[in-house]
Amino acid sequence: KARRVSFDMIEVRKYERALGDNPFVSSGLPLTIGWRYNLCPKVSLDEYEMVRGPALQKNQFRVPPDVRKQILLEQTDVSHDTLKVTEKSVAKD
Repeated sequence: KARRVSFDMIEVRKYERALGDNPFVSSGLPLTIGWRYNLCPKVSLDEYEMVRGPALQKNQFRVPPDVRKQILLEQTDVSHDTLKVTEKSVAKD
């Protein structure tokens, strides 16, 4: 008896961004996702596939240091002092 799996609806979560602790960041501030998220409206799998666009290439996932800093300044409540301390800590390592 053949088994079958199917998918119907897609539920996307958009997570907050936060100051990270990734030890492999070579310059700038580490960026991560937090625990809080917003749910987007559910959509059918077919609709999602039509509007999502092409998959990103591996090199497109890299966020330059200046962009990471700007994201943290604009989208988090991390203080400037905390960012400076973290940035110095990363530069030392």
